[in-house]
Amino acid sequence: NNINKESKEVFKEACINTKDNFLKTISFKKDITISAVGDIIVHDEQLKSAYNKETKKYDFKENFSEIKEYLSKSNFTYASIEGTYSGKEIGEYTGYPIYNSPEDMLKAIKEAGVDLVALNSEHILDKGVEGIYNTIKNCDDNGLEYIGIKDNKKSKNYILKNINGITSV
Repeated sequence: NNINKESKEVFKEACINTKDNFLKTISFKKDITISAVGDIIVHDEQLKSAYNKETKKYDFKENFSEIKEYLSKSNFTYASIEGTYSGKEIGEYTGYPIYNSPEDMLKAIKEAGVDLVALNSEHILDKGVEGIYNTIKNCDDNGLEYIGIKDNKKSKNYILKNINGITSV
């Protein structure tokens, strides 16, 4: 439960009807910084440049070197990502037109300061339903919360976040 006791009380207090049948409003000032990054997508050139032939691993940290300090300063950072991050067992890592990116990109996204990713894009089905489930698993494995798709009917359609005492959907 991401909602602290103070936030619950503020929400409860803000929703009390007055005798005039208007909602009572409580004002308080708190500052937060939210950043948003759009359309992170891995093309073939990035796959080539991030691959280390000696270690046989990918390192995408360089992709975020110019913006990491800004993303990390935010209280909350959201990013839209394109394609699947479904693992090599689904098929080779590829860019356009069928995207399957290494899970190492998710690690780099998290390390750059991103807290939440949107997975709903026109490329989420590039590796089929199995690609979706693997992408969800790989987000979970890398500590990235996600929205836009769910792995089952019981999953919530929303995420509540408490950022410096401010709770939001």
